[in-house]
Amino acid sequence: MASERAETGSAAAALETGRRVIRAERAGLDALADSLDPAFAEAVALIGGATGRLIVCGVGKSGHVARKVSSTFASTGTPSFFLHAAEAGHGDLGIIGSGDAVLILSNSGQSRELLPVLQFIQRRGLPLIAVTSDAGSDLAQAAGCLLRLPPVAEADPAIPAPTTSALLMLALGDALAAALWHGRGFSADDFSRLHPSGRLGAALARVGDLLDGLPPAPQVALEASLREIAEAITRGGLGCALVTDRDTAPNTAPNSRAATGADTIAAAVTGLITDGDLRRALLRDPPRVGEAAVLARDIMTRDPLTLDAGQSAASALALMEQRQISQLVITGHGEPESGSAREHGPTILHLQRLLRAQVA
Repeated sequence: MASERAETGSAAAALETGRRVIRAERAGLDALADSLDPAFAEAVALIGGATGRLIVCGVGKSGHVARKVSSTFASTGTPSFFLHAAEAGHGDLGIIGSGDAVLILSNSGQSRELLPVLQFIQRRGLPLIAVTSDAGSDLAQAAGCLLRLPPVAEADPAIPAPTTSALLMLALGDALAAALWHGRGFSADDFSRLHPSGRLGAALARVGDLLDGLPPAPQVALEASLREIAEAITRGGLGCALVTDRDTAPNTAPNSRAATGADTIAAAVTGLITDGDLRRALLRDPPRVGEAAVLARDIMTRDPLTLDAGQSAASALALMEQRQISQLVITGHGEPESGSAREHGPTILHLQRLLRAQVA
């Protein structure tokens, strides 16, 4: 019983500590937002005006934050490299080029590892942006642009581990990067080109990127029999077949069906038959089963929903979920930069293809 009470008390204390830390850090973020002044806009202009790259430097916990900040800049269109201050004096100063801007993060601004970096930057006459809480520090005095952190306590007054201060540096780095990408008109398409891999890359992929390696969609004529339809669906392995009108010229103006604004029907495609449509046809009134009169035109879904190959894979998944369907007819061209500039003849994108690509 005593041990149970101790465990309960320990759990309650842990929850209270967690809430206190998060509230303290939230207060720090509010103070940071209120403290921004014209120096922030100056820093954005210095980084954006650099003809080279942005070098982000730090040491200790500030170094870990600096590495992440540099990565954020690089992934959003601002070429950037991380420089560990402790390694700078052992040859890594060589990564700093003549057209670069330098962003240094240090809460105290007095880390001795920064001295060789500051001297090198001053000799080169490079723009230096400092993020520190001490306006009188060596770092602040050397900087052409000072972003001073507000005077806030760390999350636990008893243990002054870098908590709130590290979070403020990270948030300030994110704010600088975001101001830059908004100012440059960096778009979601630009972002997707820099993130081709992983779950994020899949979510940003174009439909056309998922079509490589897919065979053309199985097709049947309007007059196809149930047997011919079954053979086509089986052969295609997509659970469906397109119905095409041989008398319709490929360049005929397409029909349309309202859905998300991106839906366009290729001129030759007049319908879609799924394996479910085929099963329902075979289970109809016995007099119709097997009769030659039951043709593709009788059981097809007319004007099926389609999506252009240049649309996002995420939009394809959203459309499938919205309409509760498993297949979409894909037409048109993909984005040239995405490697899918070839025109895709009408083909089928199946829900399983999206799920295998981790589009979610």
